[in-house]
Amino acid sequence: MSARLKKRIGPLALVSVSVLATLVLGEAVARHVFPPIGREIVAERLTESALHEAHPVLRWRPRANATLHHKRFDVTYTTNSRGLRDREHSLDERAGVTRIVTLGDSFTWGYGVRREAAYPALLERRLAATEVINLGVTGFGLRQAFEFLKLEGALYRPDAVILGLCQNDIYEGRPRVDPPTEARMPRAPDRAGSFAAVKSWLSRELVLYRLMQQAINTHRQLLNVLVATGLKDALHGFDGLDYSLMPALIRYPPQLQGAWEEAEADLLRMRDWLAERGIRFVVALIPARQAIESRSFEHSIAYTVYESSDFDLGKPYRNLEWFAKSHSIEVMNAYPAFMRRYGADPRTLYLPQDSHFNEAGHEVFADEIVAHLRRGP
Repeated sequence: MSARLKKRIGPLALVSVSVLATLVLGEAVARHVFPPIGREIVAERLTESALHEAHPVLRWRPRANATLHHKRFDVTYTTNSRGLRDREHSLDERAGVTRIVTLGDSFTWGYGVRREAAYPALLERRLAATEVINLGVTGFGLRQAFEFLKLEGALYRPDAVILGLCQNDIYEGRPRVDPPTEARMPRAPDRAGSFAAVKSWLSRELVLYRLMQQAINTHRQLLNVLVATGLKDALHGFDGLDYSLMPALIRYPPQLQGAWEEAEADLLRMRDWLAERGIRFVVALIPARQAIESRSFEHSIAYTVYESSDFDLGKPYRNLEWFAKSHSIEVMNAYPAFMRRYGADPRTLYLPQDSHFNEAGHEVFADEIVAHLRRGP
């Protein structure tokens, strides 16, 4: 190697080593602040884990006596002998004890938090002489929750049923996660698929890459330039919008209007079934993170064709509250309480980089339900 070449390579090598060292250090710091997102943290994908099993009616249901550790939130999920994320409950009634069954999806189930910190467990501790049975199941929609109530919840002969209703429960036309199945046949590799797999791995394992992606995908002006030059795919339309934001659109597309009508019909069927059995029915509205935190909202719509003016974030709660009261359904709307709490104390009520309640969010939600129950129907 000539002296001239060595002289040129030396500074380049030094710069390369410096850049690499900086990236490694930056990754270490970022990893400490924002842990890598593993496959197991996606709530819906828990339906494919050892916590769940296939079911002919529900499509999936929790498996009895199952355990799974969630690395990112350092939480261990366990189910009891009936597959519920709850302590053991006898099917026999206890004299002088009110029984409440809670229905819902991963919010009710307690995704990302300890079982004792989820709102069903908090309700049991806050209400005297009351037993709360948690029938929340990750990924369940309204119809699945209703079927689970008939199959499992009715066995406890509850005095009341509380349905935790999310805005993503409205659009039931979205694709559902398949129940656990036998191993799928591997697909033949293709260049596009391999590139997507590499991007997925980078996003999952390298925090700096994920932060860079987030910075780009939430910068509207930069996105417009990248889309115009063909470096990014076109901005998402309705089908790419976050499910929790769909009901907040000011103008509804036909498929969303139809979904509203289906959801309302499901609520009426649940109301009638419970009324026939003399069981109190309360719908508890779960506030979406985007409706509470403006930054989360802006991030959610950045890679879409929508502007903030296309949304009325309070609309889903007003609509659901009006519908429930118009059809003799008790409703507890936690949206105003979450707005007050966040306005007075801007610390988040949601898990880091996630849409579910953290322990503080479960506390506020439980307090609102307790206040509603104590006021009476």
